[in-house]
Amino acid sequence: MLLDKKKISLISKVGAIGLAVVFAASYVILAMNLSSSRGPAGSNRQIGNVKNQPDQQKAIEMQGFITEGNNYFDGGNYKEAINSYQKALDIDSSNVDVRVDMGIAYFNLNYTDEAIREFKKATEVNPKHSKAWYNLGVAYKKKNDIPSFKNAWESFLKVSPDGLEAENVKKELESLK
Repeated sequence: MLLDKKKISLISKVGAIGLAVVFAASYVILAMNLSSSRGPAGSNRQIGNVKNQPDQQKAIEMQGFITEGNNYFDGGNYKEAINSYQKALDIDSSNVDVRVDMGIAYFNLNYTDEAIREFKKATEVNPKHSKAWYNLGVAYKKKNDIPSFKNAWESFLKVSPDGLEAENVKKELESLK
């Protein structure tokens, strides 16, 4: 069984919403400052550094797509979850947690090759992401690719020797000898 994506607790959901509100409020305040900084003939006097404005907007959009994807995922609507996760990855392709969640959604739809692709990308971006290695092993096992399965789970044990599933992984690998 796949390690399920990290469930967002009520507290972290409230925190994410709070973060989005803070970003949105700073965006509005920044826009108000800019509009009030125009001179008599509409000259553009710049107040402060507005360079980060697009980054903040992208962060807000990305968090929205992630939240939307998680809601679809939690409701079992994996195709829509994949669409939302892909939109988030279009903004930041290095977000390994989103990539792993998308891989799990593919796996749950029996798109094993696509799941493997996402888990592999996740391990390339972050070779120490234990859930990516674990889930990659599960997907390879489903395809009956035992050498790749063993390699993925051995990699899991290297990065998470005492992790949540470590004992089960050790027993499973031992049974293959």
